Amino acid sequence: PPVMGEPLTPQQLAAARMKSAEDMVIAQEFITLGGDYRKAIDIYNAALTLDPDNGALKAALAAAESNRYMSAGRFAQIKKGMTQDQVRAALGVPLARNMKEYPEKKVSAWFYPTNESGDAAGVWFNDKKVAYQVTYDAVKAQSAGN
Repeated sequence: PPVMGEPLTPQQLAAARMKSAEDMVIAQEFITLGGDYRKAIDIYNAALTLDPDNGALKAALAAAESNRYMSAGRFAQIKKGMTQDQVRAALGVPLARNMKEYPEKKVSAWFYPTNESGDAAGVWFNDKKVAYQVTYDAVKAQSAGN
């Protein structure tokens, strides 16, 4: 096992890099399949404690942190008339809890967090799964004083 304060042996470094590679695949699946950037960031940070000099791991963490919240620029790619598949390809999958169905209105909505406070951008789809409303400031979180 590694000794505190000592550099890793070549075998230990190889094992750490193998584990980091596995962790990066798992973290990316959380993002790709479920839109869960928070979980992916936690995985990357945990992996960096064992493998702090791994450039690929640092880059993956930076990308996840950069994409965790929807920017106005990224969201501007979405236009009315786009299909769910097109929106998913451009923005990724939102967290399951941020996908809402409104069966009485025959619409669904996907919400993408824009900041830590709970604000979110929204895309509403009709019953044909085509975007009919696209709003960057769709959800404004209540301030603590309200």
